[in-house]
Amino acid sequence: MKTIQELYNEVMASEALKEELKEASQKGKVEEFLKQHDCNATMDELMSFLEGVQSEDEDLSLDELELVAGGADDGKKTGYCYLGDVINNSL
Repeated sequence: MKTIQELYNEVMASEALKEELKEASQKGKVEEFLKQHDCNATMDELMSFLEGVQSEDEDLSLDELELVAGGADDGKKTGYCYLGDVINNSL
């Protein structure tokens, strides 16, 4: 079983996983995405983790910052949806 941190690291490293998470979010299936990737975290646990990542590391890379906190791009310009947006839109 993967921790949220392990899955987060995988998502950060993979454009395919980012896109898969975006699609899961649009369908309201983030928790299913987590389970499909061997992570039994709940949405509340994921949100707590992301808040912790954001507060613990003020020196996040631009990509990490956009994924965690949501970026200025709403997905309309680049077609990408950031992890923070994914989670917030799923609640």
